[in-house]
Amino acid sequence: MSSHNKISDWFYQYSNDIYHYLLYRFGSTDVEDLVQEVFIRAMMGYDSFRSDSSPKTWLFTIARNVAIDENRKKAPNMWKWFIDYDLNLERKQGTLDVSPGKRCINH
Repeated sequence: MSSHNKISDWFYQYSNDIYHYLLYRFGSTDVEDLVQEVFIRAMMGYDSFRSDSSPKTWLFTIARNVAIDENRKKAPNMWKWFIDYDLNLERKQGTLDVSPGKRCINH
């Protein structure tokens, strides 16, 4: 059986489990693209699959890595929001030191 056929079989067997795992990790029903990403990575890395482990275990490892990568993509935007929020709050409170080369809070 070709690698493409095996991945297709695994998709039908395990995609629902992968979906629920990613749903649990992200708390959002918008994880279909991530499920597809898991199986795309499985297809591309099929040669690294060791048949001494379960395909489900391997796919869940890929799903975990996809989730980690997705969180990393979102993290910079989250930090930017917190920094912008803090700067705006400091400006409103008058505690922001805007001297050249400085950004400190006056107490």
